Amino acid sequence: MDNLEKNHKEEEVGKKPKWKINIKYWLALEATTLVIVVILVWGLFSLPAVFYLGRPADVKNQGSCQLYTSYSSFCYPFLTQSASCIPSLINRSSLYIAPSVDLQQSESTASQIQSFQDFLSPQCKEVALPFLCLYLFPLCDDNQTTYLPSMAQCISISTDICRTEWLLASSLVNNLPVCSKLPNVSPCNGSTTPASTTTASPNNASTTNSTSLSVVNKTCSENFIFNGNYCLPDCPKWSLRASGTNADYVVIVAAVVGLISGTIVLLLSCVRHRRMFAFPSILVVYQTIMTILLALFAVISFIDPKGLYCTEPDWIGSLKRTTPFCAISGSVLFFCLMELAVLWIFHVAVIFWNVIFPLQVMDFNSRHWMKYIHALIVCVALLIPATTVAVVFGTGGFVSGTFPPLLCVSKSSEAAFYALVLPISIIIPSGVTLLLVVFWNVHKQHIIQREQRSKSPIRLGTAEKKVLIVFIYYVLLGIIALAAFGINVRTGNAFAIALVAYFACESTMPGNCEASRNKALNNTFPGLTDTAYILLALFPLVNLVYAFNFNELKDILYERFKMKWPTSRRDTLESTLEKSQTTAL
Repeated sequence: MDNLEKNHKEEEVGKKPKWKINIKYWLALEATTLVIVVILVWGLFSLPAVFYLGRPADVKNQGSCQLYTSYSSFCYPFLTQSASCIPSLINRSSLYIAPSVDLQQSESTASQIQSFQDFLSPQCKEVALPFLCLYLFPLCDDNQTTYLPSMAQCISISTDICRTEWLLASSLVNNLPVCSKLPNVSPCNGSTTPASTTTASPNNASTTNSTSLSVVNKTCSENFIFNGNYCLPDCPKWSLRASGTNADYVVIVAAVVGLISGTIVLLLSCVRHRRMFAFPSILVVYQTIMTILLALFAVISFIDPKGLYCTEPDWIGSLKRTTPFCAISGSVLFFCLMELAVLWIFHVAVIFWNVIFPLQVMDFNSRHWMKYIHALIVCVALLIPATTVAVVFGTGGFVSGTFPPLLCVSKSSEAAFYALVLPISIIIPSGVTLLLVVFWNVHKQHIIQREQRSKSPIRLGTAEKKVLIVFIYYVLLGIIALAAFGINVRTGNAFAIALVAYFACESTMPGNCEASRNKALNNTFPGLTDTAYILLALFPLVNLVYAFNFNELKDILYERFKMKWPTSRRDTLESTLEKSQTTAL
């Protein structure tokens, strides 16, 4: 008997782990690591706001004239020239402009005009550049009197001296003046017509313009069309990306993947309808429906882009007058993206509530209050995205943002940032923080349980693995998508300027504009956007990870189809331990 007890003790000693670890120190180390991860996540998700809000600020003072300090600006010499003929501004050491001028927008338009100036005839350039600069930056004197160019100047330049150039520029350059809204008197000596235009011969001007801008052979580059005067990008065939590549099909592939993954999730949800159609798992079903809707619109846009997005034969005219489908697709895009984010944060919050406050959840279930929480979440999840779409419509609506077209975007980058990007950049790190708290709570209990059973506390259980998978996915998706937006906003002005120069070059010298095209292409980052679309297509499957119990699915398949699943002894021992942890997830 003594020998048996001795052997039994030796066996127990032999079962002890080969290494020891201080659980308190280990938990403290993991807690510190999680805090650092949370700080890093919030720091990364704040970068889009830093990029956007870090742009050069507009100096606006509605009460007095604002000092114009852009000494290296394209328009500064022309403004100095205009000030020299205005009595109240002669001999002034500094230039002041009207307080209502949006400096950022005006500088952007001035840069577009600068990129376009190489295609102006000498006679047109002499009168048009000072006129346009004074229009963009109206001068202002001590009495807060503003000076704009006259209506007669505008009519003379747009219909006579620069007739052909003006037609092309009106398509490529934003914010050109409307002649009827300008004053009748010129700021220079009260003249109604500019001195430099009074001696111009209409016949000679027309001859000069037609010689300088007409495409003689009427042969345009590939995917450009001739409109009678110059070459313009064909709608919807023209693409900035290199012809012959499959880059434009990446988003379509992502849309198809989204449809497939969404369909799989819905089918699995029907199989386990008692679990998946119950709150809060039904939130995953709602998110899946949003993903499928978004993917469907992307596929529909790809089938007939010309009929759905082109109001004119060329891209320029179509961008200025969008189609109803463009507004619908843009609304669906913004609504679904915000809806996905809002439903996800609510789902994570409910999981957090179940794990951290289980007794309170049991009390709510016993009182049948969960249905009211479900209804409240659905109402809020519909109201917030609807507000996002309303904000975009109130600030200019939607416009096609890709070539070829695929789901329209907000015409105003400011509306897109404040209505969509900023809320999502707060929602995702908030949800990630809650997930990490859930992970820490589950993992801490798991460590204690495994340590009591002489198991390695470093090993992760099923519940912890689920949370980590979702954590990694949302961090990657959020960072890549928001980085793409931040970079595009940061380089958007340079891209627009380069694109204007490229179109102006192709309009007059087709086939000789590769350098201009490459310059525009260098200001785009399609890889980030494509990656974000692919990750978004996996949205339903990733959410299914923590909303679906795959062990139960195995049991159902085994019962119905007599399928056998290899089960190890370790899986059998761990399943009982982790069953309570995975139920909430």
